[in-house]
Amino acid sequence: MRRRASKERTLDLDREIFAHNLWQAIKCRGLTYREAARRAQPHLPPGVRLSDVSVWSYAKGRSVPRRLDCVAALARALDMPVEALTGGQSRDSGASEQGVRIEARGEGRVRLAVDVETSWQTAHAVLRLLEGEGARPG
Repeated sequence: MRRRASKERTLDLDREIFAHNLWQAIKCRGLTYREAARRAQPHLPPGVRLSDVSVWSYAKGRSVPRRLDCVAALARALDMPVEALTGGQSRDSGASEQGVRIEARGEGRVRLAVDVETSWQTAHAVLRLLEGEGARPG
């Protein structure tokens, strides 16, 4: 039996900060929402789309992206760090612990830095998961 993919969580971003920073970045570069979406598209994973309507909605503060991939793709398209776009908040709502940082690398990849006290068992389980993903240290 096939399981349906669960609906993705919305990122834990301050909507106003993200909207303001996105709008400013697009305006300063003299882009349209359509052009920003077009430039972001190559930085998204296969099958993920970002429309000009979505970019407009984000820039107006009507919604926030559900995926960190979309934030990272917009940041790359606008030639800026994710943290500048998010106001320093680049964590997924599922990674809300202090000491967890996610930095977009583009093409559906991120650098994950975790500085959290945990048990050996949990640490080994996390490492096994990362090894299965083909994670590269450094």
